[in-house]
Amino acid sequence: LEHLIPVFEAGNRLMLLARYREAVRCFDFIGRIFPSREILNNAGVARALEAIDLSAEEQVRFAYPFEVDARTRLQQRRSGYGAADAGRRERLLDEARASFEAARQKDPAYAPVYVNLACVADLQGKVTQALWHAEEGVKIAAQNGDSMSEAHALIARGIARMHQERTDEE
Repeated sequence: LEHLIPVFEAGNRLMLLARYREAVRCFDFIGRIFPSREILNNAGVARALEAIDLSAEEQVRFAYPFEVDARTRLQQRRSGYGAADAGRRERLLDEARASFEAARQKDPAYAPVYVNLACVADLQGKVTQALWHAEEGVKIAAQNGDSMSEAHALIARGIARMHQERTDEE
């Protein structure tokens, strides 16, 4: 089953590229061998999204919140990273933060960057910083009328609050 993992990942990437027909092929191929809930779900999402692409504009007036499962039970959960992985992870998060900070310098009223900064801060265990960025994201998105970024900022805030509560309990 391990050889199916790259096919699963390819299917998810193809969905991101809006190449739904190819994604369906990937998930159907896996489904013949390993018909798990996430494989069948993703195949259905790919088909639905392709159908939306084939719809007239007046037939689809809303953004439907289809949910793709990015994980599969084919993958073994990585329970321990080596020191090299941990160091690389932190370096990547630091580099991501630096990119987001540069974007914020270019446009301090760009709400998505605050959402991204909140996510990176939370991943680095900097909950207070994550909450601040999320709150800024909510405020700026509301001012700009950007409901999508506002929703994402609220989700980032919720994730950070969950981690804050866990820290408070320990």
